[in-house]
Amino acid sequence: MSDFFRVLRTEPASGAECFVEVDDYVPLRFRTSERPLGSSYLRLGDQVSSLAEILVDPNIGLVRGITITSFAGLAKWPRFEVETIEQGVPILNVSQGNRNRVDTGVQFSVSVQGSDVLMYWAPMQHCKASVLLDRVRFLTVGDQLAGVVFRGLSDEQSKRFMTHARL
Repeated sequence: MSDFFRVLRTEPASGAECFVEVDDYVPLRFRTSERPLGSSYLRLGDQVSSLAEILVDPNIGLVRGITITSFAGLAKWPRFEVETIEQGVPILNVSQGNRNRVDTGVQFSVSVQGSDVLMYWAPMQHCKASVLLDRVRFLTVGDQLAGVVFRGLSDEQSKRFMTHARL
């Protein structure tokens, strides 16, 4: 797994908000703040049929948001067990230096179960979760961020999200 996804620690979510948006153009957008903040982008996918970006504070590595711009279809919801849960947001290794955008080349999958959406890019049989306001769960295996669950989408958000799925 890439060093870009290495979690250094989890930061308490004091002051962080949780905005999850689904619209006709962008399948899913999550932010920890309503106002724009400076970010670096860790890009996943092939940038043709799939693209997702993890927004990271360029100074400290705090995950500020995630955007799923496009995905190639839905995968079956994987079996995994969350062994521990803590409150907070992960701080990632920011070894990319001063670059604003890093194309990781890492492929990702998207799954839906009820009103939950899972985006993952590594196996997660046994993982721990850091939780932001019970809406977003960052899934970590060892010291690597492996996926994110967006929980409790509204019926309208779920229907809109499914219009983006290429089944």
